[in-house]
Amino acid sequence: MKNTKKKKTFTQWLKRYYPVPAGKMSAEDAVEHSLLKWRGIAARRGYSITVDETYGDLHSGQKSLAVDNTTCALCASFWSISRETPCERCPLYKARNDTPCYMRMDSEDSSPYDDWVLRSQAKPMVEWLKVTKALIKLGAL
Repeated sequence: MKNTKKKKTFTQWLKRYYPVPAGKMSAEDAVEHSLLKWRGIAARRGYSITVDETYGDLHSGQKSLAVDNTTCALCASFWSISRETPCERCPLYKARNDTPCYMRMDSEDSSPYDDWVLRSQAKPMVEWLKVTKALIKLGAL
C-alpha cells in the first residue's frame, strides 16, 4: 500500500523551527535559535520543502528561507565586518577552535556549512551547535 500521509507545510515548518527571525541576542539564545533552525533543516523531509542544490536554501512554492548568515542568530549577534576575523566573537567559532563554520578544520573532510550546501547534510552543524551549547553551559565559552 502506498504511503499517502500528507506532508506538513512550509508555514508549519517555519512556525516550529524558525518562529522568529535571527537578530541580536545573547550567546545562549543565539545558539538555541540556531540549533532549532538546524534541527528543523534536518527534519525537513516530513515537510513540503525542497532544497536549492546551489545554495542550500529551503523552498516551498513562493516561500523560501535562505540558509546563510542572514538567518543565523549567531551571525546576527556576533559577526562583524569591521573585525579582522569577522567571526571571532561567535561561540560556534570559539567551540571550533577559532574556525568559522564555513571553513574546514584540519580534522574534518568538510566544514559543517559546506556539508549542508554541498551534501544536504545538516547533522554536522547540529552536532557542533550541541557542543557549543554544552560549552556555554559549562562556562567554557
